Order: sequence, then C-alpha cells, then structure tokens
Amino acid sequence: GDAEFFYAANVGRAQKHPRADMPTEQEKKWLDIGDQVLPVLEVEQVAYLDDGRIFEYSISRHRADRFELKSVSIH
Repeated sequence: GDAEFFYAANVGRAQKHPRADMPTEQEKKWLDIGDQVLPVLEVEQVAYLDDGRIFEYSISRHRADRFELKSVSIH
C-alpha cells in the first residue's frame, strides 16, 4: 500500500487509550453540548511501524452520547 511505500516499513500496531472527561467551555460550544451535563470521551492513539517507530499520534475528543469505539486486531 501507499503507507508501506512512503515509510518503507509496514504498519505494526496501534494503541488506543479511551477515557472520559468533562468538556471545556469551548468544547461545549464546538460539540453543541450547551448547558447539558455531558462528558466527552477522549481517545489518545499512538500508531507504530513494525520497526517500532511512531508514525501517528493523536488525541480526539467526542460527545459521549454520539461516539462508538470499534477496534479490529489483525495479526
């Protein structure tokens, strides 16, 4: 695939760390939460190439009532 060509390595693994938190005032506006008492779910992800190098790091925050985390493991 393109990732293999670009990095000259294969995608190895990814770690996702989901956790609940309360939104900031700005996030309440961005996520259209308003005055509701509604947590957000934060997902921190680190993806590695098969040689151990990190090629992706992200933190995303989502409305808890509109989020579903699905995971697929390939060995």
